[in-house]
Amino acid sequence: MRLFCVALVCITIFSGEGIAQNTDNPSVAVGQTSDTSAKPVTKPKKVWTNDDFDPSFPSPREAAPLARRSSARRFSDAVIFLTPHGGDVVQPGDVLHIGISVVPGKVNGPVVIVSQIGNSNEVRDSPPYSFTMNVSRDNTVGHGSPLIGMHPITALGNLEGQSDLASIDVDVEEREMPTKLSIGGNMAGQYGPPEASFFEAGQQDSIRIFAKFPNGDEFDIINSTYLKLVSENPNVVNVGEAGRLTSIGPGKTTVTATYSFGGQTSQLSLPVSVSVPSVGLIPNPFSLDFGDQPVGRWSNPLQVVLTNRTDSTIKIYAPEIRQAAARASDDCTGSPLPPGGSCTMSVTFLADQPGRCQGVIYIPNSHSMQISLPVSGNGR
Repeated sequence: MRLFCVALVCITIFSGEGIAQNTDNPSVAVGQTSDTSAKPVTKPKKVWTNDDFDPSFPSPREAAPLARRSSARRFSDAVIFLTPHGGDVVQPGDVLHIGISVVPGKVNGPVVIVSQIGNSNEVRDSPPYSFTMNVSRDNTVGHGSPLIGMHPITALGNLEGQSDLASIDVDVEEREMPTKLSIGGNMAGQYGPPEASFFEAGQQDSIRIFAKFPNGDEFDIINSTYLKLVSENPNVVNVGEAGRLTSIGPGKTTVTATYSFGGQTSQLSLPVSVSVPSVGLIPNPFSLDFGDQPVGRWSNPLQVVLTNRTDSTIKIYAPEIRQAAARASDDCTGSPLPPGGSCTMSVTFLADQPGRCQGVIYIPNSHSMQISLPVSGNGR
């Protein structure tokens, strides 16, 4: 949505829910009239229209989901956040006082603040650039992201066609130790103690960790900076962002969730088992780990051998790479693979950022629809 004004009637769109107001007399709603016979003639107030914004300027509702990726985006040097600071901890329900500094003459027109964690309905076109924002108390925000965890706050304006001016990340957390932790998710058992089972390498699913706090709040804390998830055997199951589990190879392990705050800790354990088929199109190895890799540089290739362990011919189709920067070449897709036959796939890997990078290569085939090959590496 945009800011739409006719004469002196203005509909504010920055909360995503328009509120019509008479700007000469805020107490009189649009559609009503007031007695103006005794009023002196005054100069009309400045109201913002679509002409004040670049055509590509997104509304806060459009921009907030995009701002979620602030850490990967570049911003101008024309705007600096004064308060809060990057990494500051805020609490659900807090009223944030946001202040930014704008280099004079750099930004053309108004500036607004957007974030998934709350609404700020204020527009500033001159100093002081100060805003307030009410932090949500809902369990999820944006497109279903958990409220608890790191979220960007972004300043939007018009700078030579660029709308994203500056951004910081704040950490939404409770300020008390939870009284109870519990596990949920598709793979967690519905009955009895929680457990997760995978039936081939390369399968993925997510778990959720829920916490109840002394003030009565209950939140999904899977993205909390106070929570750590660790797999006792990463060669069986690997733990990724947002509680994503990836089966790597056959065996059993435990995924432990540890919440730490104020010198106290609370833990939950989730038993996980992985079994792999002995019949079908079988990869060897079941996964590829490229170890430490320079960021932005393609690795040396690793190979995986695919063997047809069935009594019929298998047609192998072009692989599909997801959630990872990788390239694959093979001698598997040229002709059908006979029973007992093998072919080789060669894979190179690119770590596109520091830290753990992982994904899956899906290999479609005529026997089992597809098999999955996990790939991973550490960006350095």
